[in-house]
Amino acid sequence: MEDRRGAERHTEHFPVAIMIDGPIGLDGQTLNLSRSGVLLEAQGKIPVTLTIKGERYQGVLVRAVQAIGSGLMTYAIQLTDTLLP
Repeated sequence: MEDRRGAERHTEHFPVAIMIDGPIGLDGQTLNLSRSGVLLEAQGKIPVTLTIKGERYQGVLVRAVQAIGSGLMTYAIQLTDTLLP
């Protein structure tokens, strides 16, 4: 499968904190429903502040996926600041 990401990736692991910035308003529609949740698509952005190694970066949450089995969440954040040189 072709990798369409524009930036080169670097594998590093260290603690990070994510804070949601301000009130969030999303408008959309449901795609499907179940007894335990709803899948939806919406327009709008979720602005965040990401703190890595004591430095703060502004960005937008672009994807959140829960791993089946472990229950851990994976978050993709598009930064407005450059993280790596």
